[in-house]
Amino acid sequence: SLEAMAKKPIPFSRKFSMTPQIQGRFIYGGDNVPILYKNYVGGQWDNYYLEEQISLQGLRGIEILENSVVKSQLNFLYNVRSSNHLFVNLNYTLHNSDIREILNGKPIIGGSVGYMKTTVVGPIQAQIGYSNLSKQISFFASVGYLF
Repeated sequence: SLEAMAKKPIPFSRKFSMTPQIQGRFIYGGDNVPILYKNYVGGQWDNYYLEEQISLQGLRGIEILENSVVKSQLNFLYNVRSSNHLFVNLNYTLHNSDIREILNGKPIIGGSVGYMKTTVVGPIQAQIGYSNLSKQISFFASVGYLF
């Protein structure tokens, strides 16, 4: 497999920033790839549930996609106050069995909107998301730092 990711925060002001991201994972081996090494997508963070997992905003469950996956994502962050933040995360993902046909792949669109407060125990956040893969609204909440 081959995986690559690039992202760069772009501050527009002291209170507002955007972080574009592009990420891809390509598995070579056709239909003979063991299930452990497949492209798993979903959840809030990469590699959180499984080592090969790519996060997809709005998709809380884990799904298996085809051998070639490319994800583009935009994260917007607005600092209401020094420890209070509103955010919007949007992603557009393509997947296909053949890397040469990735632009003709099946699209997945998802996103989430939420609130985060920085505290002594770490960030407390809650968000609501949606993905056309699951076709349902999801809710996510967390307290503390990610280890």
